[in-house]
Amino acid sequence: MSRAWRPVPVILASVLVLCGCAGSSRDAELRVGLLVPLSGSFRSLGTSVVEGAALAVEQANRDGGLLVGNRRHRVVLLERDTLASPEEAMRAAAELINQSKVAALIGPPASRTAIPVGRAADRAQVPLITPIATNPAVTEGTRCVFRMCFTDSFQGEVLARFAEENLGAERAAVLFDVSNEYNRDMASMFARLFEDLGGAVVAEEEYVTGETDFRPHIRRIAASRPDVLFLPNFVRDVVTQLEQIRAAGLQAQVLGSDTMSFRNEEDVRALEGVYFSTHFSAGAPEEAVSRFSDEYRERFGREPTIAGALTYDAFQLLYRVVTEEMSMETGAICCGLRRVDRFEGVTGAMIFDGSPDPEKSAVIMHVRDGAFQFHSRVEPR
Repeated sequence: MSRAWRPVPVILASVLVLCGCAGSSRDAELRVGLLVPLSGSFRSLGTSVVEGAALAVEQANRDGGLLVGNRRHRVVLLERDTLASPEEAMRAAAELINQSKVAALIGPPASRTAIPVGRAADRAQVPLITPIATNPAVTEGTRCVFRMCFTDSFQGEVLARFAEENLGAERAAVLFDVSNEYNRDMASMFARLFEDLGGAVVAEEEYVTGETDFRPHIRRIAASRPDVLFLPNFVRDVVTQLEQIRAAGLQAQVLGSDTMSFRNEEDVRALEGVYFSTHFSAGAPEEAVSRFSDEYRERFGREPTIAGALTYDAFQLLYRVVTEEMSMETGAICCGLRRVDRFEGVTGAMIFDGSPDPEKSAVIMHVRDGAFQFHSRVEPR
């Protein structure tokens, strides 16, 4: 059912962010707004974000709250459903900023909602940390918007380097949905960087959303004899494409991006043999990852998700800044975030160095025996 258009409320709260200036907060508690899709097609993503946030808040409140200066403050989590809609996300952000007077926003997790909400939060000078919105435009030109994940451009670089350096690929092909910005940009970045490394992109096949017969594309790709085939597409398309690729007998090594981090076991089995890049693996060898993963399993009865881990890290970064600045004022938090140089999270080491976009490692996963297997970390250059 279509939703009648309603005007998006203007976010009125605004403060001049000069480091040391005050913004809005509640003295007795650290109020954090969580913008998350809790219904619709992105509900599973929203559930993961909520789980990561809940674990981070519960841990902070175990000993009476976050220690700011010489006083403990309970962390209060205020969840709002964005319905995966930019308009609804803007309304929710306006309410959290103007009425609930949050000290910071976490989310939204998807770029299409994070971009407009980030602009609005930045105008209001309220810090926003998105866990997993990878589009470079999310933070571009802002002062109070930050992210925990690597960007699409870095992911494209990682995959191009992995194909050339680890797989020894000299010829690459790409099959992508040209009508989707994420797919289109990832394909372009991978192709450009693979060629910069000395490889040849021998086929770039485009299709549009809703297309289901990829066999003509696959025949042209097979004729170009690629060593690797990059599929920066979403789950429904990827599963169909892999079925048709195997039926055609195409032997190229398939590569994918973080969209291949499926949760449905049947879909995971369809990825057998694929390598893909992502943000987090519970199988990574670091002790901090093991501790987090154990507690996540105990609390929620399942493996930690990428979105859950990145959200958890977003809260840990916020806690660190609030503690170091000894302030829960929005202006102080914005300034504190801009001063962060390096941060160690469960999703890896992150170097901010004055940027809202961390340089951080990416995880390469290999699908073997119907399961995601940690393969390696690729560090930024």
